[in-house]
Formats: sequence, C-alpha cells, structure tokens
Amino acid sequence: MMPMENWYQDNAPAFIAATAQLDLSELYARFLPLLPPQGQILDFGCGSGRDSLAFARAGFAVLGLDPCAAFVAHLRQESEQQGLVGVLEARLGSVEALAAHERFDGIWACASLLHLPKAELPEVLARLAGALKPSGVLYASFKHGSFAGERNGRYFTDLEPEAADALVAQTPGLVLRELWQTEDLRPERAESWLNVLAQRLDV
Repeated sequence: MMPMENWYQDNAPAFIAATAQLDLSELYARFLPLLPPQGQILDFGCGSGRDSLAFARAGFAVLGLDPCAAFVAHLRQESEQQGLVGVLEARLGSVEALAAHERFDGIWACASLLHLPKAELPEVLARLAGALKPSGVLYASFKHGSFAGERNGRYFTDLEPEAADALVAQTPGLVLRELWQTEDLRPERAESWLNVLAQRLDV
C-alpha cells in the first residue's frame, strides 16, 4: 500500500462522514446528459462511493475503483443495502489495474487525479482516454491554483485553467468541452475547485 492509500485507510471513517452526503447534483447535471441511457461509468478514485451510488441509482452501470480497501468495502456494503448489486461493482485498484479499452461511456475522476504529480498526469489521462468509448466523456476536478506538494499528509497537484487546458490538449483523442470553477461545498473550506469536462473525439 502506498503512503496516500495509507492516509485514506487510516482516515476513512472521518473522510466518508465528511464527503458522503455532499450534493454534487449540479456537477452531475453537466456530465450525465452527455452519456447514453444505462451507459457504463468508471468512478475513478470513488472514495466514499457517493457518486458511484448516485450514478447507479440513476440507471447507469458503474465500476467504482479505488486503491483504499476501506472505501471499497464501504461502497460494497452501501451497494448491497441500497439494492444496487448487479449495476454497481466496487473494485480495489488504481490506474495500473485499468486494462479496459474503449469500455466506458463516461469516466468520473472527482478529486482523485489531483493526488498525482503533474509529471504523471499526461500518462494517466492517456490511459483513461483509451478506456473511453468513442465520444465518451471524462470529468475531473482539481483544487484551483498552482501549488504542488504535500498538504496535511497528502500530495496535491493544483491546476490553473491554462494548465488544465494544456493537459487535455496534449492527451491524444481528448478535446476540452468545458472548464469552470466552483466553490467547495463543505462550509468550513474556503477553497475553489477547477472542473474539467473533456470528450474523446478521435474517431
């Protein structure tokens, strides 16, 4: 287990409590209409499972992928309790475990890619783009800014709009659809987020 996964494993109950009930419906409203009904979604770095569960309840087939065993166990439990087994799969793993090619209609990477060093982002984005079906859509979010380094035991890569635009532009097959900022939904956090919506348009 890598240090980042250690942090989340050690802090899983508090993290789940702080994030599982956040209302991201405004973000969903920009992402889900771009997907076909009952399409397949990869929730990359699913964390508390909040978004995986919402997508499954909306009728999509969902794979929640996370390197933290506590998050995967929590999502599996919630999936069973909400009667979503069969449409929602929770799996332990990271991008290295992603061998899918043109499988997903949508990939949701909410506050997950931001833990990668900036130098690693192009390769990971290329792998995610390869896992999208033609015309598939990728959503990702980063803390807005230019900081790169450790905060409170975790590594973060913050992005400015220009850097996010350039990152998408250098990813083969991906085209930027939308780039916008939002405020953190947690009342105790005075932070802004940069939201990225891109589409695979190489065919």
